[in-house]
Amino acid sequence: MDIKQNELLAKHTSFRLGGPAKFFVIVNSADEIREAMNWAKEKTLKYFILGGGSNVLFSDAGFDGLVIKITFSNISIEDENVSVGAGAPLFSLIKKTAEAGLSGLENLSGIPGTAGGAACNNAGAYGTSFSDIFKSAEIMSADGKIQTVDKNWMQYDYRASKMKFWSDGAKPIMLKIFLTLKKNNPEILNEKIKEILMQRIKTPKGFSAGSAFKNIKGAAVAEFLEKHNFSPDEKNLFSSRGAIPAAWFIEHAELKGKHMGGAYVAEEHANYIMNDGTAKSDDVIMLISFIKQQVRDKFGVQLEEEIEMVF
Repeated sequence: MDIKQNELLAKHTSFRLGGPAKFFVIVNSADEIREAMNWAKEKTLKYFILGGGSNVLFSDAGFDGLVIKITFSNISIEDENVSVGAGAPLFSLIKKTAEAGLSGLENLSGIPGTAGGAACNNAGAYGTSFSDIFKSAEIMSADGKIQTVDKNWMQYDYRASKMKFWSDGAKPIMLKIFLTLKKNNPEILNEKIKEILMQRIKTPKGFSAGSAFKNIKGAAVAEFLEKHNFSPDEKNLFSSRGAIPAAWFIEHAELKGKHMGGAYVAEEHANYIMNDGTAKSDDVIMLISFIKQQVRDKFGVQLEEEIEMVF
């Protein structure tokens, strides 16, 4: 096990932000994870599990413990059943299942990160959420024991799960995910993937963690549609989706292009906070706080972060 010291976390996140991890290790099996956790326990260190680093913001001060980066990525397909290692890049999983004529993941094309991250965060786009095709998962508890948990155990919600919002420091680790997909024509699926990727060309290019805030969903949607100045087309679209994009509130609060230090709100999509290459994590935190305050004051809407912040 090759444990590094003072590894810069900015190198391992799509935001390109974050100070040094006191200790850092890359693991490629459940046994290596168990070894890393035991090592951290012996030294009374906290640990953090890192996947693709596409939805996380580390402190400028770094992480005072052991960061365990998961890379195992085997994908196995049998009929309509798929198993995938938590470290597999999500797009690799999407492409491989589409080529096998299995449908269910194509709408998630272009979402960065790993299968494990998608499962924990309930990643989604274009009306599809990862929970739609999730069957079960192998997880490792803090004491190194492996168990299989089902969809009910995960307690899936919008961009959330039991794993994402674990209430204590003994958070389990996702090892392998089992999915149930549906048969479809590979050519149709690959065309759909191309179509989704073309739509995503409009998303901002640069250093970010993807969508900064969750969209507004649930009972609040109807109330907000009546209260605020949406166009008829917007009302129809948002009502049919049962969601109002966080970007609408940020844009109409006139925050596109707003800078704090090296962090700014993208002009192309108001729900993206970007790093211009000079940002600090604190710049992002201050900008997030400012956006929430402005949207709350103008619309009475409390935005909730989608980015996981590790401070």
